[in-house]
Amino acid sequence: MLSDRELIKLAIDEDLGTGDITTDAILGRSSGTVNAVVAAREQGVLSGSELIELVFQGLGSSVKIERLIEDGSEFEKGTVLAELGGDTATILKGERLVLNFLSHLSGVATHTARLARIISDYNAKLLDTRKTTPLLRKWEKRAVVHGGGVSHRMGLYDHVLIKDNHIAAAGSIEAAIARARANCSPVHKIEIEIDSLDHLETVVELEVDWVMLDNMSADDVRKAAAYCNGKVILEASGGITAETIVEYAKTGVDYISCGDLIKGARPIDIGIDF
Repeated sequence: MLSDRELIKLAIDEDLGTGDITTDAILGRSSGTVNAVVAAREQGVLSGSELIELVFQGLGSSVKIERLIEDGSEFEKGTVLAELGGDTATILKGERLVLNFLSHLSGVATHTARLARIISDYNAKLLDTRKTTPLLRKWEKRAVVHGGGVSHRMGLYDHVLIKDNHIAAAGSIEAAIARARANCSPVHKIEIEIDSLDHLETVVELEVDWVMLDNMSADDVRKAAAYCNGKVILEASGGITAETIVEYAKTGVDYISCGDLIKGARPIDIGIDF
């Protein structure tokens, strides 16, 4: 698995390449030092601030960093999120990478917080998915948590989730569940995805732990919740947005999973100013 430092090195190499020709041309060998602030240009929820240190450490020059608010904190337009001090060239070379991370991850946290507020009167919790940006999953899922959501299934290795193609490959729902139960560690919950109420009785009788109700109407999800009555964990999933999420939260499900938490998030405008 890629470490944080390896991720940052790849990101720096992508942006810096053979060197920052603009900064090198203007500042030359003796760039001096500067103080700068990382400031919000609109309101939001902070996530990814640890990456500020990792970026500047990866650039190999000492930059003093003071983070002024914690990840998960709300901020207003104009809030100074962090103060920087150190080599001018290094700050210029790391500026865009730092802002790309902070803007994107704070956007995810902010979008999640908005949806979490919308359903705060109900028991359903927001759940993330594996619909993430390659190599940024850890940080995007953290951003969901910073926004008030719940992180679910980091990868294919930590939670059994039987989907439609698994069922097709096994030949039936019964066969897929039996094989998962026989060949997976009992520490892993068994979750199965169904897209019709016709299959609900079968999977409940087979004593799975968790049922994902995929692309079902809110009315069908409500019927499923009434039928299960707490016998299994229930998750509603599939195309749920800000416009429809309350209807699903009212159904009585435990979780609402939403790829839109990450894929639908708009970056927050954050800048670095000398």
